[in-house]
Amino acid sequence: MSADVMERILALEAEQRALYEQAAAENKQKLVVARHTLERRDEDRRRISESEGRGMLEAAEKEAAQETQGILKRAEEDCTALKTGARERLDAVADWIVERVVSD
Repeated sequence: MSADVMERILALEAEQRALYEQAAAENKQKLVVARHTLERRDEDRRRISESEGRGMLEAAEKEAAQETQGILKRAEEDCTALKTGARERLDAVADWIVERVVSD
């Protein structure tokens, strides 16, 4: 082979190595950017999920508080009805006792 051909081959090999190293460096940089982007997306999704979770928890707590108030209201109504019934029976028992004492 002639010296010119040999120099041209060596030059092409050097150029090829340089292109390969450049492509490898660019790919490394793209990989770093992609990883960083994925980390940000994961963090964003985590924040969104936490926010949605808090919202769902708050809604459940609100619903539970409303249900508790409804139960307490019904219990109060039931208690009032029982007290009223007890007072009526107490009055009837008092009348019965008075009647028994007076008639003896």
